[in-house]
Amino acid sequence: MLAVILACPAPAVAESASQPDETSEAERWKQLGQLLDQSPKPESVRAVFTQKRTSLLLDEPVVSRGRFVAKGEAARLSLTTPSPVEMHFNATQMHIYYPDDNVLEVYRIPPNGMAMTTGRPDPEALARDFRLADLSTDPRSGRVTLALEPRESVREHMQSLTLGFDPMLGLIVSASSTDAAGDRTDMEFSQVRINQTVADTEIALDVPDDARVEYPEGNSEQDNRR
Repeated sequence: MLAVILACPAPAVAESASQPDETSEAERWKQLGQLLDQSPKPESVRAVFTQKRTSLLLDEPVVSRGRFVAKGEAARLSLTTPSPVEMHFNATQMHIYYPDDNVLEVYRIPPNGMAMTTGRPDPEALARDFRLADLSTDPRSGRVTLALEPRESVREHMQSLTLGFDPMLGLIVSASSTDAAGDRTDMEFSQVRINQTVADTEIALDVPDDARVEYPEGNSEQDNRR
């Protein structure tokens, strides 16, 4: 369910001598795997989404709200405030449609990138780009916090990433990240419902035929399925 896409290439990188104790980190990854084995495996998700972005360049945070729906490897995020935006993404592509401008942007997710749609963390994919610095459980809510430290492969894009995992839902329900510029993004999912019937039409974007299609990455060879 996490509407965050990490599409950064992840080449093999030699780690520095100051890396954390690998044995204890391996144990944390093992604990996460056990939590996942014991939690539900949702086939579909519906939720309300809130995002707050705090930038060093802005006087006030920008708050976005909307709804999220996902099924299998595909998901749709519909923002209603501060302005309408529709996003569709899967394991290979992301489409962003701006209704006010009638513009569709198409992005490609590299094969070795990572996309989380239904929000179930993939330890193997996470471990490729992050170290699991801490894994803790709130005794009151039961929510599990994953404190992740970027490896060299993504450090130029991100300083930190913290995920909140709800073992009762089997989903990531919150995320906080700080990018390389120091801007912070906090996301929270609420009113979460799992394993409800989700039609394909709820996932697909309804983009007018006359929409202007742009490829910000400069690659126009991507297909336009949405």
